[in-house]
Amino acid sequence: MTIAASFTPKPAILSFAITHELLTMRLFLDSLANNNFRMKQLIACCGLDCEKCEARIATLNDDDSLRKKVAKEWGEMNQMVFQPEWINCMGCRTEGCKTYYCSDMCKIRQCTMKKGYDTCGDCEDMRTCSILGELAKNAPEVFENLKSE
Repeated sequence: MTIAASFTPKPAILSFAITHELLTMRLFLDSLANNNFRMKQLIACCGLDCEKCEARIATLNDDDSLRKKVAKEWGEMNQMVFQPEWINCMGCRTEGCKTYYCSDMCKIRQCTMKKGYDTCGDCEDMRTCSILGELAKNAPEVFENLKSE
């Protein structure tokens, strides 16, 4: 008979092992839930993915050349002047800084806040909204992002 075959774990040791495994599994599931929560927070009110936004990337990396690029592109897209120093944003639904456009000018964000929604995905008029429809012409993924939100 081998030592392993003759070993019978004591109830206290077995209980500790099971408790440890359950705690480890709970921590793992909590980390998945927190990561999923953070990912959902990075879906903007309009359905754009802030995690992929160059303004957020420039902020995270303190990248002034990317800020200049974003300011130029956003200025052309919105027919207005954007200063590179305005390009500081952590996401429109997260804590932290936001670009002037996202915090004060975005009609979609203003609408969701006025209606008390997190995103346009909470609104029954989402598919017929003219403002969101204009955005979706250039970024059709917003509807999919809002659906999974």
